[in-house]
Amino acid sequence: MGYKPRSFRRDVCQINEDYISAREYYAAKAKKKRMVMKTIFNYTAPVIAAVAFIFVVNYWTGIDYNVTKAESVQYFSASASTDTTDSASLSVAVNSSKETIEDRMLDSAQGVVEEATGLYVDGQFISATPSAGELQLMLDSILEQGKTTPDSTVEFTKPVDVKYGLYSTSSIDSIEEIKDIVTAPVSDQADTDSAAEELLSVKETLQVVRTEPIAYETKEIEDKSMEIGLTKVKTEGVKGEKQIVEEIVLIDGKETTRTVVQENILKEPVAKEVLVGTKVPAYTGTGSGVPSGQFMWPVEGGGVITSTFGYRWGTTHKGIDIGASKGTGIVASDGGVVVHSGWYYGYGYAIIIDHGNGYKTLYGHCSSLVAKKGQTVAKGQLIARVGSTGNSTGNHCHFEVIQNGVHKNPLNYVSK
Repeated sequence: MGYKPRSFRRDVCQINEDYISAREYYAAKAKKKRMVMKTIFNYTAPVIAAVAFIFVVNYWTGIDYNVTKAESVQYFSASASTDTTDSASLSVAVNSSKETIEDRMLDSAQGVVEEATGLYVDGQFISATPSAGELQLMLDSILEQGKTTPDSTVEFTKPVDVKYGLYSTSSIDSIEEIKDIVTAPVSDQADTDSAAEELLSVKETLQVVRTEPIAYETKEIEDKSMEIGLTKVKTEGVKGEKQIVEEIVLIDGKETTRTVVQENILKEPVAKEVLVGTKVPAYTGTGSGVPSGQFMWPVEGGGVITSTFGYRWGTTHKGIDIGASKGTGIVASDGGVVVHSGWYYGYGYAIIIDHGNGYKTLYGHCSSLVAKKGQTVAKGQLIARVGSTGNSTGNHCHFEVIQNGVHKNPLNYVSK
């Protein structure tokens, strides 16, 4: 039939033998590779461990301490550095902790350096003290004494630092001595560029609240029923009120700046309203503006003579003063042309009339003016209102009569 079982068995055995040989081959190859890696590790592991050990030792315990002789740099620590040539470096063999290094450093220094806390102001070394707590209490006390109110905040105007480390024994002082240094008067610091009281100057910031009145405005309202020159208060003005919050900065108790940080309106002001007459009064005098040569009393209702013509208060009073209520009418003493209507030096608001016959009359301290410059007025015509403008001590009409530039006594020309 062509089937040969014996030959078949030989083929199977041959396959198994080839498979075993391949497995042994790869196993031997892997074993060889492991041996190579093991050899490399055996050689390199000690080196890596040594490097790591050296790194740890140098990082944690390999510390150099620099001792500086210069008085301006008296702080000593593991991280201290100096840029001065007058310094020495002490290296201490290390085989334990940092504390052991410091102890050995202190032992080898033989009293030259000590553990202490240094005070630095604006980066400059001031002094050192064995007690950090007392130093901090002293600084807090200086700040507290700089307060003028419990609610204010205080700080030193310059950066203040306290640093623990190794310091030259000669730079270590007691708290009392350090306080004397930082609070010494100017006279004791003549060899320094800055005043001693500014060494630990205290900046205080506080807020104050105050109220302030708000002025009201005045509004004028024209009233056709009132004659020109007359006024009447319709509504009294009322001041408002506002609250102002200010931030004040003091240096050593002296104010340096004051800034408004907030304003709040507490009460709005109420405007004052004043009625102003615009009605032109009917003419009640005589003539058409032509002078009559006779003068009439200039104040309606008469009034009271409060000062006469002549010497007064060290000088000559050039007219008479006729006292009357504010707003009382002033009329032209005679016909003529208004040559001035407005403010006139110490006379305040004034009217001057040229009567065209060598005479002029002046009406001073008026509260308001009715006649205008250039206007022709008749004798008895309303020209102004009594007031107290200019150099005046009360409501009145100052009346002058001038003939060819010479002041005359008005009482020789007019009478009530």
